Amino acid sequence: MDQLLQQGQLLDVDLFDATVDAFYHGSEGTRKQAQHVLTAFGNDPNAWQSVATIFDRSNNVNAKYLALRVLERFVTVFWYTIPVEKRLDIRNYIVQQVIDLASSGKAPAILLSKLNVILVQILKKDWLKHWPGFIEELVAASPTNLSLCENNLQLIKLFCEDVFEVTEAVTIANRRKLETQMKRQAGLVVDLCLQILATPSVPSSLSCSALDTLVHLVSFSPSSAPAIAQHLSPWVAKSRAHRKLAMACYTEIISLDGLSADFVAPVLLDVLPPLLQLLAPFTPTSDPDVYDDLEEMDQACIQHAALFLQSLIAKPVELLHGLHPESLDQCRQAMLVLSAIANDSVWTVCLEYWEKWASLAGPIDPAFAKCLITIIVPRVDRIDKSMSQVLMWAFSMAPQDSLTYLTDQLTMAMKTNDWDQLAHVGWAVTNLSDVALADDSLFAQPMLQVLLNHLDQSATSTLEITVNCLEWTARILGHFPRFLEAHYQEILPVLWPVLWTALHDSNPSTKSIACDALVQLCQAGPLAMTSSLLPIAHQPFTQILKNLDSLIADWHLSKELETIYGALGYVIVALDPGKQELAMGQVMKVPMEKLQTLQSSITTGSALSIDQWVMLRTLLRLCVSLGNHSGPIFQKYFEHWIPWLIQLYPVLNQHPGCQSPQGKLCMVVKDLCCDLLVIQASQPHLTNSQLVRDFLQVIMADYHSQGFISAAPVLTMMAKLIETLKLPWVGPQNALVGMLLEPTLAAIKGNMEDLPEHRLGFFTLLHAVVRHYFNELLQWPLSEATLLVDSLLWGAKHTLLEIAQPSLEACLSLVDQAQALDDEDLAGLFHQSHYMRLLSGVLQVLTDPDCHNALSSQSRLLATLLQIIEEGQVYVPVFDPSHVPNPLMSNTDYIMAFVQSYFTQTFPFLASHQVEVMVRGMFTYSDQPDRFQEDLEDFLVDIREVEDEETGQQLHLEEQQAEQQLFLL
Repeated sequence: MDQLLQQGQLLDVDLFDATVDAFYHGSEGTRKQAQHVLTAFGNDPNAWQSVATIFDRSNNVNAKYLALRVLERFVTVFWYTIPVEKRLDIRNYIVQQVIDLASSGKAPAILLSKLNVILVQILKKDWLKHWPGFIEELVAASPTNLSLCENNLQLIKLFCEDVFEVTEAVTIANRRKLETQMKRQAGLVVDLCLQILATPSVPSSLSCSALDTLVHLVSFSPSSAPAIAQHLSPWVAKSRAHRKLAMACYTEIISLDGLSADFVAPVLLDVLPPLLQLLAPFTPTSDPDVYDDLEEMDQACIQHAALFLQSLIAKPVELLHGLHPESLDQCRQAMLVLSAIANDSVWTVCLEYWEKWASLAGPIDPAFAKCLITIIVPRVDRIDKSMSQVLMWAFSMAPQDSLTYLTDQLTMAMKTNDWDQLAHVGWAVTNLSDVALADDSLFAQPMLQVLLNHLDQSATSTLEITVNCLEWTARILGHFPRFLEAHYQEILPVLWPVLWTALHDSNPSTKSIACDALVQLCQAGPLAMTSSLLPIAHQPFTQILKNLDSLIADWHLSKELETIYGALGYVIVALDPGKQELAMGQVMKVPMEKLQTLQSSITTGSALSIDQWVMLRTLLRLCVSLGNHSGPIFQKYFEHWIPWLIQLYPVLNQHPGCQSPQGKLCMVVKDLCCDLLVIQASQPHLTNSQLVRDFLQVIMADYHSQGFISAAPVLTMMAKLIETLKLPWVGPQNALVGMLLEPTLAAIKGNMEDLPEHRLGFFTLLHAVVRHYFNELLQWPLSEATLLVDSLLWGAKHTLLEIAQPSLEACLSLVDQAQALDDEDLAGLFHQSHYMRLLSGVLQVLTDPDCHNALSSQSRLLATLLQIIEEGQVYVPVFDPSHVPNPLMSNTDYIMAFVQSYFTQTFPFLASHQVEVMVRGMFTYSDQPDRFQEDLEDFLVDIREVEDEETGQQLHLEEQQAEQQLFLL
């Protein structure tokens, strides 16, 4: 086998065939040896020269296919490294092979397909300049052989897909040129396709290829749309494959701009009869699973039909008004049937149709509206803006019938215990909560009455029935707050006893539903929850306060207790200011008493037990939940806790790490301290800011002392504090850099994967610091400021967008803020210290193929860096004059030369004038972000290939070897 790798000898085709056979069919050892040889053969930069020999003389299909893969990759990457004459020889050889194999009708499909792919790659590069007559040649050759004609159409389809539908395939500029060329010549192929469709008794596969090709060419030849439409009608009634492709053509036609009603009307007459016939097995009330029993072609045809109707409704209103009303009614009826089909992709298109129709405020028959409601309701499973708009429109067309339907469905769900149906009705009702009604009671009362009747009989109902009724009663009331406030004296006496019982149920699921219901009620009717007009036993707020001690004792291991405290926060905020303090005192009475007990243990030096640690965690969670919803009212209690929490921090470090139960609880307590600090420090009227500062210093010092086991939320906390209010005491770099940045950087700099939470918090914090403390950063020592810039550039190299994006935005913020400085000396100092570091960093990231996930931010940063140089906004040299031949050279000359040198060294296979043109374009369009990014994207596509015709003789062997990995098998 190794003889295949000997240089300077003709390729032994028989040996090559034997090696390929060994790779596919040999023993394990033989396969490994064959793989090694074939990989080395593919890596040989001259291997492409043996492709014709292998293809002509080999009798092994696999060997021929592997040879074509080598040639495909050569054409893709190194096509312009050989003279035009040689490229023409290769092109002619491929064309001849395609003609011979396609004409025979018996060629292995895998070979013909790969030859087509190679030909498309050649077309992408040579069509405009060296093969402008390709379309004419293809059309002229097609009538000579039906199999060849079919393959020619496949070629056109493949070319359109690869160039115009795969955005990464070619540069934006080249794609525009290819589109222009295709628009000029697409008509020739369209005429060929129409000739095929008009010819009787053509093979079915050929007519399908003609239709499929038209699907891709309609947009390039809109003037051909009338002729195409005339030829489509007979094919809709033929086989499933023809019907599907014809419907796809109609969809492309109706999507064209500038159509008139006179053109669309006859198209509808052609489309609607076969479409309605296709939909005959369906009715709005038929089994939705009928769709799954259809042939795949019929399913695809139905999807195209939905797209056709959706494209039609998107046309200008003037066009729709010019169509016959009966045709539009038939379209709506067809879409109604399509909407009933149980397929998500079809439903998505249908929903867009109805949303558009609703936006047109088009009236529909009440019976039709009710039918649409019956189709939509079983699909509603969440709050959805589009669904809500359609539901409200349909409801407004037939309010009473729709309400009757919803009530009947709700009653049926309760009677049959169909909780999925209950959920669908409940979600539909909540989606309708914004419907324009003069009185909520017209809509909410009939629905809620059904649910409340079942709750009133909860003593004789099963727990399952009661819990589901409770969940949806509360959810619906949460979306109809006016109704709750107006009728709470009738509702809460029925609802509250059930909810209170569910809160104490042993089933966690029941308890969770009850807590969520309580939140819904407290948000929608906070004053109703505190009303003294209710009997004491039915006053929710009073009952909760009365039983807080037992709730905390019984639920201290349950997160539901946090939910209850959050709900109480909604109620307290809604009270009159005079009552808020009293209510907060009542809510915090039990937690403060338990805190005193824990505080006594800490003060006396007693070790906390596991139960005490758990209780502390529970109390902090309650404070976080309550403080998050009650705002500044909670502030007094927060400030009361801070001295004790400061005292507590040294105790927390007696259980380092997360191995022991106490250690895990201590880490959670630290996280909760951070959450509490963020919530309260962000309040507009902080009465004791020094106390908060002291607490923050303790947290930062603890983070520094604990190293990589420190709580990651500390970093996120600091970032949030900086974003919400500019803390003047964070400015000194010794606190920020020494306590947070340096230890975190030391822990995460080894790679780009470890400690993901610390990593994300670190770069989020850097972004916040740069945005809000730029002036302070200018006062940092150069070494620490450089550390920050280098950290940001390292963050930009991460493949995780959540890290790369804020890092790049922070770099851009540095540059923008430096430009906004009034002090030119300070701005000059910044540019002298950091400009070249930023420029080099973004160029490295930009040219790293693994870092293109944040290309837009990379482009904006690079454009800004070049723009301020191009426009002369930097008044000091960004380079060291003693290290350049001409100390008096301008920043523009230096940076242009630097960028050119960087690209030349990074991509040595690019010609110098290519790089020069690209760099000049970067400077020219640096003030046009969109154009700059387009050119940059084109360049990144170009560097995957050798794009210059004259570079072939200039390439050195080592440059080819640097690229040979692209030939890996």
